Amino acid sequence: MKKSAIIAVLLVLLTMQCFAADDKAAVTEGNKTASSKQESTIDTSSIGFQKTPINKLVRGLINTVTFLCEIPASIWDVSEKRNPIAGFTVGTVEGMFTSAIRLGTGLWDTCTFFASPYDKPLMTPEYAFESAAEKMSQ
Repeated sequence: MKKSAIIAVLLVLLTMQCFAADDKAAVTEGNKTASSKQESTIDTSSIGFQKTPINKLVRGLINTVTFLCEIPASIWDVSEKRNPIAGFTVGTVEGMFTSAIRLGTGLWDTCTFFASPYDKPLMTPEYAFESAAEKMSQ
């Protein structure tokens, strides 16, 4: 047990040293002239993450993990629209159905991330926490 903890700490420290070395190299490279800096800079806005299989995989994993956010969001939403008793009864049932659908779409996106379309989610909003924030802000 102690050996595995020591190994884990050493791996974390080694990783931190690698990132620190990258930061020092970036600072050194930043001191070069502007023309050479433009050649070595990557424009991340030109990378279309929304249209890649990675987007679909990440969306599926996030929805698979956060699907339970739909239950309290539905309770809150129904409580605000009707009353607290309806919120705890109808909202709970509605949230359970919505979370089951969210879990299913998350699993589907995770299992079929290699197949297009990559930028069209099966549910809107795209993520469960966006749905919760939307319902609780109304």
